[in-house]
Amino acid sequence: MAGTASPPPAPAPGGVPSAGPAGSRKTLSRWPRPGETVDGVTGSGVTVPAPVAAAAGGDHCSLVWANEAGGLTFAAGTGRGRRFIKWAPAGSGLDLPGEAGRLAWAGRYHPVPRPLSQGHDDDGGWLVTAALPGDNAVSAHWIADPATAVTAIGAGLRALHEALPVARCPFSWSAGRRVADARGQAAAGRLDPAAWHQEHRHLTAAAALARAADIPPPERLVVCHGDACAPNTLLDPAGRWSGHVDLGLLGVADRWADLAVATWSAEWNYGPGWEDALLDAYGVRPDPERTRYYRLLWDLSSLPGRARVGAEGPVVTLRVGDREVA
Repeated sequence: MAGTASPPPAPAPGGVPSAGPAGSRKTLSRWPRPGETVDGVTGSGVTVPAPVAAAAGGDHCSLVWANEAGGLTFAAGTGRGRRFIKWAPAGSGLDLPGEAGRLAWAGRYHPVPRPLSQGHDDDGGWLVTAALPGDNAVSAHWIADPATAVTAIGAGLRALHEALPVARCPFSWSAGRRVADARGQAAAGRLDPAAWHQEHRHLTAAAALARAADIPPPERLVVCHGDACAPNTLLDPAGRWSGHVDLGLLGVADRWADLAVATWSAEWNYGPGWEDALLDAYGVRPDPERTRYYRLLWDLSSLPGRARVGAEGPVVTLRVGDREVA
């Protein structure tokens, strides 16, 4: 599901089953922009769930994100009253209470969306968050200025890692737990190598799991974002990072679990050649071994509604109403 400020793909972010085979899906090879018309569909055909309408309190709701698990994100209100409302239908596996808990904890130390309310009924659950100032790093303005965007992403990720205290963090995103979850997904037939990045597609699920079992020792434990793709960093008008969104997987892990994906995402969104600039802004030298490992683990632990890497970049499936659009 999308982030709660300028929603990117997402994350829904923990313990959600990975998506199944993608052979028949229409997909996007780049991030859609919030409010963008995709294949002529603007979201006007989507029925706003009653709890979302109630949470909006009479304000107009605009669909800004839809994911393959059925999750929807709506924007409501304007100005200081602007907020985002996530909807997870019953049975989707999207963990909105877990995301709310992570946001509430991280918000003590770092600018992230503030949870305002949440709830659930027989049809699903919802989470309302206040909007953060800033624009996401893949808005048209920052796509046209990748040097500024990549620098802000690297500096912002370092600031998040420095601000969130590992010793006080109650959440884990460890490689060991993610590998164990991937084994469970494989046993359930939910790992599809054809949906992985091209560099991993030659592997069988068993071979990939065998590689993932050889976990490199942590270079430095931090509280990771969990989905450090470019759209989850917000920038202010001057091009400085201003906050982070979509923290549904936040937890303690090696910082390369974030860095491997952040640098990969820089290539997906801005083109090749930006990896070193992001690492320079973060303040760390490249680590090819850990980068390779955590990119493989990313493919193994893809989640519904979060970008999964395809041959040309992140692969996102959108559904508006009962239509799958690309």
